[in-house]
Amino acid sequence: MKVAVKDMDIPLETAIACVTMNPAKQLGVYDERGSLTVGKKADIVLLDKELNIKTVITNGKKLL
Repeated sequence: MKVAVKDMDIPLETAIACVTMNPAKQLGVYDERGSLTVGKKADIVLLDKELNIKTVITNGKKLL
């Protein structure tokens, strides 16, 4: 995603969709993953302004 945004000038919102809801829809799991919605799994990656990973949360548990 960082390369797509920084080097390919893809808008951040588009890049986020490409790594979240689009794959979840293709895998048939969009009803439980792929967006931050009440009732879905809490899989979250927090980034800084340079798109470096700062925190990873999966299934509601902090990994990084």
